[in-house]
Amino acid sequence: MVSITPLGVSHSCGDDTTIEGYNIPKGSVVVSNPWAVHHDPDIWKNPDEFNPDRFLDKGGCLQEREELIPFSTGRRICPGEQLAKMELYIFFTHLLHRFTFKKTNDSKPITFKGVTGGLVYSPGPFLTQVINRD
Repeated sequence: MVSITPLGVSHSCGDDTTIEGYNIPKGSVVVSNPWAVHHDPDIWKNPDEFNPDRFLDKGGCLQEREELIPFSTGRRICPGEQLAKMELYIFFTHLLHRFTFKKTNDSKPITFKGVTGGLVYSPGPFLTQVINRD
C-alpha cells in the first residue's frame, strides 16, 4: 500500500547521459523515487486506494508488475530482497496460523495515513487485539 522508503539511496551519474530529453551531466547526484512510481495514476488505477486485485490477472493468478519496486531498482536493488521476502512470508504465516487479529471496539477507524520519520514511512499508531488460536 505504501513505500516504506519513499526515496532510494543517492548515486552519482558516471557519464553524461540523456534520458527522455533530459541531460544529466557526469557527477550529478541521482535519486530514485519509488513513492512517485507507486502513486502514479498513469501506471496504477486509483493509486491511493488499497486494492490487491491490481496484482491479479483475469484468471485470479498473481501477475508480476515491474512497476512495483519496494526494494528499489536496477543494479542498486537491495541485496537482501530475497531473504526479506522469505523471512516475511515465514514470519507472517506463522503469526496468522497462531493468532487471530482484530480491531478493538474502542479504537479509531483504520487508516492508511502514515508517519514520516527520517528515511522511512511508518504506519500511524493503532490498536489491535491479538487472540491465541487453540
